[in-house]
Amino acid sequence: WGVKNNEIVVGFHASAKWESKTWPEASFVEVARKLVNKHNAQILLFGSSSEYDANQRIVDSVGNNAINCTTVLFEEFAGLLKRCNLVVGNDSGIIHFAGAVGTPAVVIYFATFPRHSTPWGVAPAVQVIGNIKPIPQGTYLKDYPYAEETKKTVTPTMVIEAVDKVLCLESTGGKQKSKETRE
Repeated sequence: WGVKNNEIVVGFHASAKWESKTWPEASFVEVARKLVNKHNAQILLFGSSSEYDANQRIVDSVGNNAINCTTVLFEEFAGLLKRCNLVVGNDSGIIHFAGAVGTPAVVIYFATFPRHSTPWGVAPAVQVIGNIKPIPQGTYLKDYPYAEETKKTVTPTMVIEAVDKVLCLESTGGKQKSKETRE
C-alpha cells in the first residue's frame, strides 16, 4: 500500500452507520491537509465498500499523501490499522478496531455520549466532544434531531490539538488514559 516505516501514518474513518454521527467531509479534509502540512503525515482512509466514493473525494482533495483503503482485505485492514500512529474518526466500529489492535484514537463525539461508546482496548482514546444535547425520549440515535447543530461545535482545530497530544505522547513513550478536549 506504499506506507513507509519512517512516516507518521494517520488512519481516518470519515463515516458512521448513521448520518447523525458523521462529522462533515470538509472538516476531515481540513484536518488531513493540516496533518500533511504539519507532520508530512500519510493519511489512510478506511471504511466499507459503500464509503469508497466519500473516501475518494477526501483523497482527491488531500493529494498524494492520502490513500483510499476501503478495498483492502480484512487481514490487510488489521495490519494497516496497527501500523497507524493513530486513527481519527467518528464514533464508529473502526475506532473500536483501532483500540483492539493497540492503535490510539481521536474520537469525534457530537451526537453520542463517550461514556456509552468509548473504545475498549489497550490504546488511549482522546475524546473530542462537541456540545451534545440529550436525545429526546423515544428518539432513535439515527434520528438525532440536533446533529446538524452539534456537529458544528467540533472544529478541525479541536481535532488537530487532540492529534498533536497523541503524537506527542507517542514520541515520548508516554501513556495516557482517555481524555476529553473541549473548545
